[in-house]
Amino acid sequence: MMLCYFFLKVDTKLSDLIIVERLILEYSVAFLPSTTFSIHQGCYLPVAYGTLSENVAAEGIQRLGWGIK
Repeated sequence: MMLCYFFLKVDTKLSDLIIVERLILEYSVAFLPSTTFSIHQGCYLPVAYGTLSENVAAEGIQRLGWGIK
């Protein structure tokens, strides 16, 4: 199985820390803030997949969608 990742740009004026905290607490989806990867402008979420089952990945993507809506 191959691990793949990309950065998802979130169109928001909120900081990445606020978005990450909200996703964890309200939607049970965990991310690292983009500042962890030395991205200091804009809000980006690192999305990794490849080691998850299809069902788990689909549920996580759905929760992410609800959280950034």
